Amino acid sequence: MLHKSIALALCLFIPSWGAVTLDTQAAAQGATGTTSYGASITIASGHSNLCLVVLAALQDTGSVDYTSVSGGGATWSSFATGSGLGNFKGSIWQGLSPSAGATTIVINNNGNGTTTPTGVQGFIVYSLYNCNTTTPLAGSVFTTSGNQVINVTSGDMALSGQFDSNNNRTVTGCTTTTDTTGFTQIGWSGAHCTSSPTSTFTWSAFNASGSIADGVDVQHVSAGGGAAGFNKMKKLEKCEEL
Repeated sequence: MLHKSIALALCLFIPSWGAVTLDTQAAAQGATGTTSYGASITIASGHSNLCLVVLAALQDTGSVDYTSVSGGGATWSSFATGSGLGNFKGSIWQGLSPSAGATTIVINNNGNGTTTPTGVQGFIVYSLYNCNTTTPLAGSVFTTSGNQVINVTSGDMALSGQFDSNNNRTVTGCTTTTDTTGFTQIGWSGAHCTSSPTSTFTWSAFNASGSIADGVDVQHVSAGGGAAGFNKMKKLEKCEEL
């Protein structure tokens, strides 16, 4: 009886893990020679396990690339990079433990501020909650044609951002809805899906003169193991014994 009482108590205190949920998103673009630019975003309050994800692209014929991201009170790090068509370079960044409220997310590159980067550039920033705050991202995929297939565990969310020097593109596959889209100096479109075990984004076109799609899996709060994940599993084992 005592054993069952303890197990029941453990079950009652198992937290709600929750799936990764979209809060909001924003986008920005930069011209040739711009070394720093930003997007305004308001991170909602009242949520836990927040994270920020930046999907970015830059066009340069040389070695210029993104070097840092700042803003939102987050701790930022580069997660993955990839090569596109027409000297496009894809870049994915993760921001841990951001603060709620209005902020500007700023991205920087190592150009000379006048003639480099030699082409267009842009980024999309996503604010999400119920993220794994230790290892929020997994499984980056960069594509320049066809289907972008991202492995997704149940509870995770796949993000895809397509950047194009010619136009903004539409998407089919796991979704037909874009979260943000536009075209001035660079075309950008962002979309998300929660289909598992894979989410497939099919962008309508890729311009040979410059384009890339950045894709990544955002892991939910219980993913990634560690002490917290181990303790939750032990609690579940106790519940199953009831």
